[in-house]
Amino acid sequence: TLPALNELNNFIPRLWARERVNYLLKQIKLHGEKEEWIKEIIELSKKFNFVTPYTSFLAAPRSTLRPRVIRPADPYIFIKTDELVTRIIVKFPFGETKVAEFDRELNLWKVRFIVPKDTPDGKYFCTVITQDRFGNQFTEKLSYIIDSSPPYLKVWTTSEKVMKGDLIAFFAQASKDTEYLYVITPDKEKVLMRYETESGYSKGEWKVPALNSGYYELTVIAIDFAKNKSSQKIKIQVVE
Repeated sequence: TLPALNELNNFIPRLWARERVNYLLKQIKLHGEKEEWIKEIIELSKKFNFVTPYTSFLAAPRSTLRPRVIRPADPYIFIKTDELVTRIIVKFPFGETKVAEFDRELNLWKVRFIVPKDTPDGKYFCTVITQDRFGNQFTEKLSYIIDSSPPYLKVWTTSEKVMKGDLIAFFAQASKDTEYLYVITPDKEKVLMRYETESGYSKGEWKVPALNSGYYELTVIAIDFAKNKSSQKIKIQVVE
């Protein structure tokens, strides 16, 4: 009676796959490359996790760190890596060593760490140690940037005295690392400002609603990639 499964023979499929790939590589050497041979080599090497001339990238799955720019605090960073990875340890330059947690909803590894408040702005490196389900271990150094400075912001409008129904244009100069730039109007509307290549400024437009005569303030807000924020006020006068 043959068993449904014999765990003593688990090595056989991988051994067969290795020999099959060796045979295909020999055929390529003798007769030249064929698309179906290369495809089969890649599929087998991925399934059984061994390196070939066509899949050498499998030897060291690369990780990607996000966000790359952060503020001093206790932020999360997220790591995207090969699906074969089962464990990640991150060593930070401030003496912390953390085990990352896999977030199934985001399909990313995440880890929280402390960046001391007095940490100078600049580039820092952390060591990411990944382990795959076959027991292979890989070490990478990934960089991130500490940025605690609010973005530069200068704003203006050419229409300081307006009537209801007028279309006002707002302009701004902001730091290159600005991610979001918008205007908050007196009626709490958020107006996005978009960069114009020709002028070198960002511009937003707002149609004045039915406001009573008088002075009103609008707030322009700039947020950079590290989530630092700057804001400036613009004063307009609504007349009849």
